[in-house]
Amino acid sequence: MGPAEGEVVQVSQEVFALMKRYRDGYHVSTVIVTAGNAIKILGGIVAGIIAVASIIAASQSSAAVAVGGILVTIAYGLLFYLSGMLVGAQGQILKATLDTAVNTSPSLTKIQRARIMSIDQNRNMRFVMK
Repeated sequence: MGPAEGEVVQVSQEVFALMKRYRDGYHVSTVIVTAGNAIKILGGIVAGIIAVASIIAASQSSAAVAVGGILVTIAYGLLFYLSGMLVGAQGQILKATLDTAVNTSPSLTKIQRARIMSIDQNRNMRFVMK
């Protein structure tokens, strides 16, 4: 029978440090994925600003300005989107690597692994150092 909901479970100092290290790694991976998404959003905003500026400039000059503006908009949009995608992919790779490390760690119990990877049912259970 496993620990009850909300139970405080004491673990060794080594296991506590290991769980903290993995948890910190997951936080870093989440920040990297979030940064990748932010880069993609920023790219959309920059592309939108360039598109609006191109339309305004084209209305005051020639159609060539509009075509140039559209090309620049597409280039910047793709550059930011691909950059954001690559940054986000690095975060996902880190997360997958951590999943493998956590899942194969002989020092952790099944419940501890599930908690670290945020797939546990007992989210209110707390682990404290002995």
